[in-house]
Amino acid sequence: LYGEASYGHIYASKILPFHFGANVFIRQKVEQGPNCGRLAGGGWKKVRHVPAGTTWHPSRDQLRGTARYGTPSEAMSAPAWSVPFNTAHYNEFLFATGDCQKWLVAKKWSVMGWYANQPRFVEKSSANHHRYKARWYRRHRNREDPWISIVDHGPAVKSGGILYGENNVGLAHASTILPMHMGANVYIRQKGKTYTPGNCKNIDGGDWLLVRHVPAGNRWHPAKDRLAGRVAYGIPGTELSSAAWSVRFAQEDFDEFLFATGDCEKWLVAKKNQVYGTYANAPRWVQKSSARNSRYRARWYNRNNVREDPWISIGDHFPSIKSGNIVYGEGSYGRFHATTVLPKHKGANVFIRKSKPAPKPGTAAQLDGGGWRLVRHVPEGLNWHPAKDQLRGTAKYGKKGGPHSSHAWSIPFAGSKFDEFLFATGDGKKWLIAKKASVLGWYSNGQRRILKSSVRGSPYLARWYRRKGVRHDPHLTLRDY
Repeated sequence: LYGEASYGHIYASKILPFHFGANVFIRQKVEQGPNCGRLAGGGWKKVRHVPAGTTWHPSRDQLRGTARYGTPSEAMSAPAWSVPFNTAHYNEFLFATGDCQKWLVAKKWSVMGWYANQPRFVEKSSANHHRYKARWYRRHRNREDPWISIVDHGPAVKSGGILYGENNVGLAHASTILPMHMGANVYIRQKGKTYTPGNCKNIDGGDWLLVRHVPAGNRWHPAKDRLAGRVAYGIPGTELSSAAWSVRFAQEDFDEFLFATGDCEKWLVAKKNQVYGTYANAPRWVQKSSARNSRYRARWYNRNNVREDPWISIGDHFPSIKSGNIVYGEGSYGRFHATTVLPKHKGANVFIRKSKPAPKPGTAAQLDGGGWRLVRHVPEGLNWHPAKDQLRGTAKYGKKGGPHSSHAWSIPFAGSKFDEFLFATGDGKKWLIAKKASVLGWYSNGQRRILKSSVRGSPYLARWYRRKGVRHDPHLTLRDY
């Protein structure tokens, strides 16, 4: 994964041409606090942070989520920061100290609204895992509000039970908790159903175009075109229209289908080439669905001259008839294929989209939590880095570019504060992380410690070379040299 002095032979030719070259990254490892995002079932997104200190959040938006300041970070000691979340889809808050020892979960509706020393519902907390009430404040003109606490506000001030406040307010409200619990954070999440009826177009990242609809009833789509998109009928409307409709979409540039019930509770995403074709009770690939978030197969039908086909279902066809998991059928077909799902789930819809292009090769900068700075690059070819500084970070050559530049480049990093290296191929498929102290020093076929790599997620030893005066050293490898 690393060599110098434009060294070639099989040391370079076996890897650089096939993996988009190679890169060197550095970072100062930030010690992160406990992961409170796993509390109460997880699924939380951190949106606001205040470090250990004697004052609360600088924000003055009364938790509306409009404030933006600071730089988001997972570091416990990072200065206060906030990202906007007023347009996010969520229904629960998690307020937690940085060490995760004190926390509470509350519904969005319980936190918002106007109240003064009124009991508000807490779903669960570090003090009580059952639903209960605590007296809080969120007054219209008080910039330090809301005051969110594990117990009633008054006792919480003295006992260190306040978990949220604003406007840099200090006093005992902050001093009894923030300094000894690594500050505090705010998280949000959507608990339960993610998509609301009539809003399925946001499923799996959105960008869906609605092209066909059947309302709640006892029969499937009137179309008989085998999902080719050649028929138009009805008046194009919404996901919850009272009458069936379809627009022509054969001419559209798309490669994915979304089949979803009107209430968005049952859905699946499939590639166009998996839906089209001729097959009978054959396994077809589902990209993801309301039942499973990863790729899997389900048995479907799309037979020639059978006007109710294709039958698209979340699971295999026959079990799906009884369980109400059929999400597409044609020819106004009824029976259990329709009655177990359409009347109960507000009908069904068909969406199409052009999937987003795959990301460019090389996602190494996000490995192991990110925070990496790219300092040296060699493109795909037959020779390693032109540098001859034995990774001291003194070499400077080429015009600084990115991880897929067509030319070699390096910037000085000897004066940078860092304690870890990341060596990675341009496509990010092969990589290793090692402490600066493990990489530097002099050694010949000596065992050096790798923190983690693309072949192993825990520390291990590998034999490397960094010999004094040997200009193509160091040679750094995933396993023994």
